[in-house]
Amino acid sequence: MLGGATRRRVLGLLAVGLLAAAAGLAIHATGLLSWLERDSVDARFSLRGEQHPPSDVVVVGIDNDSLGVLPRFPFSRRLDARVLENLHASGARLVVYDISFDRPTTEGADEALFEAARDAAPVVFGTSLISPSGATQVLGGNANLTGIGDQSAAADLAPDPDGVLRHTLAEVNGLPTIAAAVTRRLTGRSPDRRQMHGGWIDFPGPPGTVRGLSFADVLNGHFDRAAVRGKVVVIGATAPVLQDMHSTAAGSPMSGPEVQADAISTALAGFP
Repeated sequence: MLGGATRRRVLGLLAVGLLAAAAGLAIHATGLLSWLERDSVDARFSLRGEQHPPSDVVVVGIDNDSLGVLPRFPFSRRLDARVLENLHASGARLVVYDISFDRPTTEGADEALFEAARDAAPVVFGTSLISPSGATQVLGGNANLTGIGDQSAAADLAPDPDGVLRHTLAEVNGLPTIAAAVTRRLTGRSPDRRQMHGGWIDFPGPPGTVRGLSFADVLNGHFDRAAVRGKVVVIGATAPVLQDMHSTAAGSPMSGPEVQADAISTALAGFP
């Protein structure tokens, strides 16, 4: 039998162990240490430094030069149709529009983009206007897009409580996010939902690491076609005045299209 002093010491150690375990569970459940994990991830990106740009994605940006030489934004969808035609003719593997085409404009312009999207299928159209059932009104609705081999996808990017983007999303109201939709299209299988919902985006470097082309240059045909051949091309707003800029684990401000490109590349690589 244990002596009195020994028994008290054992009981004390057990009590300390139980309290520590309970405290650990409480901290985990309340997320009190999540900020440490977030800071750690940010620090690791900083220490790792810039990596090679991803080889599977490129951004076509509505940049300051495009805003300076083209008619006032938002542009006519005839221009978007011409950009899509030029990318398809140059061998782009899949085009993503990180631009909302939810509401109709003019019949001729809408029809031009619709026909270009049909010819260039598959095209993924991002949107944030999603009904509770996952329906959208992009170019007339989900059924219209499905009929020409394209699809809509959720463009939402969910920041952490500190306002920084670090994670992917799987879906919004049942509609796959852009990264999930692209992965499904190119691999023939849906990505693991547990990975997609809250997976770490593997940023290859600070803002500007992903190769970018100017929307105006692609529109006018003055671009390196080899830069898009066989690639996923994300089209979106990169000019700061268009206010699609974000804080990320790899630095800020990073444009929405570049964040989408990094999320796509991460998902295609299986969340390395």
